[in-house]
Amino acid sequence: MDEFTVPDREFDNYLLLKQWFLWTDIAAHMDAAYEFAHAVMQSNAKGSLERVLTMIGRRFGHDRDGSYRLVGVAVFLGYLWLDHRFPLNIDLPLVLLP
Repeated sequence: MDEFTVPDREFDNYLLLKQWFLWTDIAAHMDAAYEFAHAVMQSNAKGSLERVLTMIGRRFGHDRDGSYRLVGVAVFLGYLWLDHRFPLNIDLPLVLLP
C-alpha cells in the first residue's frame, strides 16, 4: 500500500470517524455499537447525519457524542459499511452500503 491506494474522500471519511471514537475502549462498546448499527440500518429517518444519529441515540439513551462514538466503533468493527463515494459530513445524509 502507498499514499495512492486509498482515495482522498475515503481517507477524509476515515479521519472524521477516527475523531469520533479516539481514545475509546472498543471492547467496552462492541455490544452497544452492534445494537446502534442495527437501529441505524433499520431506520427510515431522513435528513442529515446529525439529525438521524441524534434521534436514534436518544432512543438508546445516548447523547450526541455517544451516538457518534458508537457509529465510529460500528464502522471500525464492520457493523456498518460506509459508501465512500459520498463524503461523511454531519450536515449531509449518511450513505451506507447494503
